Amino acid sequence: MKINWDLFDKQYPIKNGVVNTLPPELAKKYIRPDLDAHTFDVVHNKVMKDRTKAEFLKDKEAMADMQMDFYDRMAAGFQGMDDNDQASGGIFWWKIRRLAKYDASVMKGKSILFVGAGNGRLIRFFASKGFNVVATDISRNMLEVGIVKNKSLGINDVTYVAQNAEIRFPFKDETFDNIYSLCVMNHITDWNNYITEKMRCLKPGGVLLERLPNASLWQFWKMQGVLYEGVEIKAAYCNPDTVKAKLQELDISGEVWTHDHQVNQTPIGRNIRIPVYYSVYLIVNQLLYNIRSFLEDYAKLGRNDGNGIYTMIKIVKTKGDIQTSIKDRIL
Repeated sequence: MKINWDLFDKQYPIKNGVVNTLPPELAKKYIRPDLDAHTFDVVHNKVMKDRTKAEFLKDKEAMADMQMDFYDRMAAGFQGMDDNDQASGGIFWWKIRRLAKYDASVMKGKSILFVGAGNGRLIRFFASKGFNVVATDISRNMLEVGIVKNKSLGINDVTYVAQNAEIRFPFKDETFDNIYSLCVMNHITDWNNYITEKMRCLKPGGVLLERLPNASLWQFWKMQGVLYEGVEIKAAYCNPDTVKAKLQELDISGEVWTHDHQVNQTPIGRNIRIPVYYSVYLIVNQLLYNIRSFLEDYAKLGRNDGNGIYTMIKIVKTKGDIQTSIKDRIL
């Protein structure tokens, strides 16, 4: 695909279809995908062998290096898990599509900067809805895996960018209609830079939408094995109150709520016993989830009860003081 350099602050080298904007210390690294990686735990144990968890909370260079190491190693395994899920009925995918549909419904315009796009699983949805997608990730391997997969599905009009989201973004001011991320703030040390850089690159009237773990829902994320681990250590801070306090500190007005409630937390599913047969379980569980999701999305049921799996941030950028104050902070 031809790169639209008008989006960028300058031209960067391209390799294997990926624009490489990584700083020199990361750009020169090459980490082979771990072809034996079939679970996150295996790769995570390798990556954390000589690292300590505490260093990532304040050292954004250490965090970026660790994140790149983990996801570069995990790229092939990540795509393998996605392929296996779809082959077995797409338990994960019918949920992801629902979340993407919900997120797309609050966006404006057609250009979208997708920060932390990984292997491009959600790119397929946004591209199919006519969005012009610029997809970034710190892992070149993840992006390259995504390019191969998406091209096999006929998705070719996407710009892929290797980017460290801990530092200044490689894009011009006020370039995108929408800026979107799914579970990226839980990998970021410098939230101030991360949020203000997104706002800098967003057009006036554009939408910044962030979906991140709701750490207040301790039991769910504890079960997922993400809280207080190295690669996900910031997930413990991703609750609605923490996010609201951060926006207030930056003098940014935005909505914060939680989304995607578990079925067994609602009256609809609490007292229903799921049959032991797996196929029946899937059908019933998906039906209950879809009913609960319909009520949540369209009637906004439980929007402010704090019990959704994800903490949501929506900011619509306005002209005037907010942009000036952000530029002053960056300079």
